[in-house]
Amino acid sequence: MSFNETITRSPVIVFLGAGASVPLGKPTMAQFVTKLESETFFAEVVLEAGDRVVTIDARPSDSVGLALRCEAPIYVAEAVLEKAGQWITAKDEDRLKDLREKMRTINPEEFGNYKM
Repeated sequence: MSFNETITRSPVIVFLGAGASVPLGKPTMAQFVTKLESETFFAEVVLEAGDRVVTIDARPSDSVGLALRCEAPIYVAEAVLEKAGQWITAKDEDRLKDLREKMRTINPEEFGNYKM
């Protein structure tokens, strides 16, 4: 099942973005995480339809959600990656693998009792 087929109980901001693109027809869309300032990420949604290009400032969480819903590419500026990117060691990767497995099998009732 794609994210586009996910049913939610309440409105989600990405639905607004997907609906806003309707007047443009079926635009080409991309999300760009453009900068990182004072520990805050900034992003833009770029819609292109024919000869029209519209750039909209957006919160990264909204633009990434919109990209997932619309199956659009997500780009991150190299300067952002240099500031925020992290190298993961083999030991870190093993710990993440263990954590992912634990999260796949944990019961929701156990979340309050989870210990690192």
